[in-house]
Amino acid sequence: MSADVIKTDARATAAIDETFEHAFCIGADHPALPGHFPGHPLVPGVILLEQVAMALRAWRGQRLGRVVEAKFVAPLLPAEAAVVRLTPAAAERLRFEIFRGDTLLARACLYPITLYFYLRRKPERLASRQYLQRVFGKPATMRQVFHHMHSYAATSLDRIFLLARGESLFEVETEGLELLDACIDRGQGLLLFGSHQGSFEALRAVGARRPDMSIRVVLDKQKTPAMTRLLEDLAPDIGANVIDASKDGTSIALAMAEACQSGAMVAMLADRGRGHEALRDAEFLGSPAPFPISPWLLAHTLQVPVILCFGLYLGGNRYRVVFEAMADRVEIPRKARGPALDALITRYAQRLEHYVHVAPYNWFNFYDFWQQDVRATAVHDVAAMDERGSEHVET
Repeated sequence: MSADVIKTDARATAAIDETFEHAFCIGADHPALPGHFPGHPLVPGVILLEQVAMALRAWRGQRLGRVVEAKFVAPLLPAEAAVVRLTPAAAERLRFEIFRGDTLLARACLYPITLYFYLRRKPERLASRQYLQRVFGKPATMRQVFHHMHSYAATSLDRIFLLARGESLFEVETEGLELLDACIDRGQGLLLFGSHQGSFEALRAVGARRPDMSIRVVLDKQKTPAMTRLLEDLAPDIGANVIDASKDGTSIALAMAEACQSGAMVAMLADRGRGHEALRDAEFLGSPAPFPISPWLLAHTLQVPVILCFGLYLGGNRYRVVFEAMADRVEIPRKARGPALDALITRYAQRLEHYVHVAPYNWFNFYDFWQQDVRATAVHDVAAMDERGSEHVET
C-alpha cells in the first residue's frame, strides 16, 4: 500500500499499557473506494479495521487475532483525517475507537459490557429467558439471552447519538409517516403511544424530517433522572418541553391538552404501569398481562387522534420506525367503561405482540411482565377514576 494512498502517523504513549493513538487518512484514489457507494464513496469498514490492525502492530508488535464486535455509527469520507484509539480492555483484548475530530465513528466495547451484565444480573437474565421462551415456544439458549441483552446495550448507546444528532448517523426506514403528516398539515395535535419494544428515541429521527413538528414527551422526571438529563443536554428542544409525569393526574392532563391544542405531538409509553396505577389484563404472548388504563382515559379526555409507534432496531446502525393508526377519537362510555377499556388495551396488546414477533430481541422490559402479584392487585373496577382524575404512566 503506497504512502500516498494511506498516510499514517503513529504516536506511542510513554507506557505500554496506556492509550495508543494512530492517525490516518484514506486517500481518494484508494482502490477499494470505487466499489463502495459509486458516485458517493465512503471508506469501507474493512479498511477501517485494517487501520486498527496497523495501530496494534505499531504499538505492541502484535497481529490482530479477531474482532469480537465492531459497530460503525458514522461514515468516514475519503481524504478525511481520523484517529484510531486503542486501550486495554481485558486479558489479550483491546478496546478500539475511531474518531473523526470529536465524532465517534466506531467502537468495540459492547460485548464485554453485555457479558458483565449477563453474568451479574440474574433477575434480568431470568426475565429474558422466560420472555424468549414465550416468543419462540421452547426454552431459550444462553446465546439467545445474550443476544437479547446485547440488543438492549446497543440501543442504549444509540440513544445518545439519536438524541444528539437525529438520524444523521443512522439508516432509518419509516412506515406510516403520512399519518403524522396529515395531522400536522391540519394543525391538529395527536397522541403517540409507544412501548418498551425497540427504541422510542428513534422517533427523534422523524422530528428532523419535519422541523415544524413539535414533540412533547411525557416523562416521570423523578423516576428517570438520567433520561431527563440526557434530553436536556443532548436534545434541549425536547428536554425543555417534557411533560412531567411525576405530577398529579390533573396537571398532566391539562399540560397534554394544552400541547395538543397547539398542534403538538404528545408521546408516551403505554405498556408499563406502576404499582399504584389502575391496570387491566389483556392476553399477551399466551397469558394475561397487566397494562395501564391511564393512557386510554387521557385519550378519551383529549379527543385527539391516537397513533401507535414502534422504533425497531434492525442491527448495526439500522432502525425502522413504524406508525399505525389506533383511533381518530377514543370513546369510553361511562356505562360500559370496563368493556371499552378491555377492547382498546387488547388491540394495543395484539399490535405489540405482532411487533414482538417481527423483532423478538427488541423487547426491553427486563422483568416478569406477567408477574402474578401485580395482576392479582390489578384494578378492574375503574369507575372511581372519574373522582380521582386520570392517572399517569411511567416512561
